[in-house]
Amino acid sequence: MRQNTPVRSHSPAAHNPIPPGTPPAPGSGSEGHYEQDLRAFQEWGFDYVKVDWCGGQDEGLDQETTYRAISQANKAATAVTGRRLVLSLCEWGSGRPWNWAPGVGDLWRTSTDIIYWGQTPSATAMLSNFDQGLHPTAQHTGYYNDPDVLMVGMRGSNATLDRTHMSLWAISGAPLLAGNDLTTMTRETAANLTNPEVIAVDQDPRGLQGVKVAEAAAGLQVYAKVLSGTGKRAVLLLNRTSAAKPITARWTDLGLTGAAASVRDVWKRASVGTHGGGYTATVPAGEAMLLTVSGTEAPGTAYQSTTGSFTVTAGTAGLKLADITYANGGTAPRSATLRVGGQYATTLALPPTGSPTAHRTVSVLLPLAKGGNTVTVSGGPDAISVQDLPGTGGAQAVGG
Repeated sequence: MRQNTPVRSHSPAAHNPIPPGTPPAPGSGSEGHYEQDLRAFQEWGFDYVKVDWCGGQDEGLDQETTYRAISQANKAATAVTGRRLVLSLCEWGSGRPWNWAPGVGDLWRTSTDIIYWGQTPSATAMLSNFDQGLHPTAQHTGYYNDPDVLMVGMRGSNATLDRTHMSLWAISGAPLLAGNDLTTMTRETAANLTNPEVIAVDQDPRGLQGVKVAEAAAGLQVYAKVLSGTGKRAVLLLNRTSAAKPITARWTDLGLTGAAASVRDVWKRASVGTHGGGYTATVPAGEAMLLTVSGTEAPGTAYQSTTGSFTVTAGTAGLKLADITYANGGTAPRSATLRVGGQYATTLALPPTGSPTAHRTVSVLLPLAKGGNTVTVSGGPDAISVQDLPGTGGAQAVGG
C-alpha cells in the first residue's frame, strides 16, 4: 500500500448497532451519503479508507450491491477532487467478495478479525485467516485478498511466530498492515516488519497470490508464488505438525523444469546453493521457511486473437498461469472483464502502455477445465500465453 499518509479513515457502510440488540438505524453511519463522506476524506488528504459492514447485516443489506454503490461514490468523488482513495472492503468474507470485489475495491477482507481485544496472538488464528484468504483467481492486476492485519510485535507474540506470520502473508501477497504499537516496538520487531526480501516477495509487481502445490504428508505443505521475471518463484515450506520434518519443493510443481535452480533463504538473506530437481529442508514444528527460486520456466502455449476470444486447451483441470498481452493508449488503467466459459468472470485493471500500439502483459491464475476452454477478455487483447501451475500436471491444490 502507499505509505505517504500514515493514517486511514474508517467509515461503516451502515449504522453500527452498539450495544448489540440496538435496532437498525438506516441512514446513519455513511449510509445514504457515501459520496459526500468519501469526497470529504479525499479533500482532507487521506489515501486509504476501510469501509466496515458494521450494521449492514442488521439492516438486511446485500454486500455486493452496497459495496458497488460505495465504489461508484468513490469514483464520483475522485472525479471532483482528483485524488483517489484506496478502497478496503470489510464484510469479513460473509458475502464471498472474492467472487465480485476485484474492481469494486482494491482489497477485501476474507475472514473475521485475526485478534480481538483482550486476546494474545496465536498460531491457530494466524493459520485460520491465512487459509480463508486463499482465493488465487481473484488476486491480480492490483486487487488483493486481505486476511487482516499483522500480529507481528503484539504483546504475547514472539520472534518465531512473527516471522512465520510475515512469511504466510508474503507468499499470499497480502496487504501488510502493522497491528502492533509502533511507538513501543523492539528493534527485532522493526527488523521483522521491514525485512526487504520478505517485502519484495509480498509486493512483487506481478501481483499474484501463492497457492499450495504439494503436501507429501499431512501438514507438510509447499506453497509457490509466481514472481516477476522468467523462472522466478517464491516458495513457502510450512510445517503444521508437532515435530520437525523435512519438506521438499519439487521444481516441476512450481511450473519450472527439473533443471538446476538457485535457491535463496529469504529471512537469512543468503544463498543456499544450486539444486537440481528440487530442494529439501527440515522445518521446525509449527514454523515456515520462505525461499526464492530462480530456475527454468516450463514451456507454455501461446494463443493469438484479434477479438479477445481464445480457445485454450488444458491437459488437466486446475489452475493455469496466464500472461495476457494488451495495449492501452489511454492515460488511466482500463477495466476489462475476463471470463472463462460461463463459470468464472473477474475484472482486470490494464494499466496504460504509452500508446495504442505499445504492448505489455498482466498475469492471472485461471481455473480451467480439462479440454477446451473459451477464455474471453473485453477490449480485445492480442495474445494469451498459458502454462500449468500449480502441482504436477497442473492439478489444483488450494488451501490448508
